[in-house]
Amino acid sequence: MGENGYRYYGEESLLQLQQILFYRELDMPLEDIKKIMAQSRFDALKALEGHKVALKKRMDRIECLLQTVDNTIND
Repeated sequence: MGENGYRYYGEESLLQLQQILFYRELDMPLEDIKKIMAQSRFDALKALEGHKVALKKRMDRIECLLQTVDNTIND
């Protein structure tokens, strides 16, 4: 902890936090995230690729919903 009371994190900690935030964005409970990340075979790169696929699907779904709303408004 710094003199200013701020906590400073290393790169590894920041990457772990990023993984956690991506899992949380996909509505995964913290307990499940902890179990996944604690596995010896956990592969951060594969996890990021999985996050990307899941987020893309979510984005496509939201775009579809927005298009439906626009169509309803314009009808």
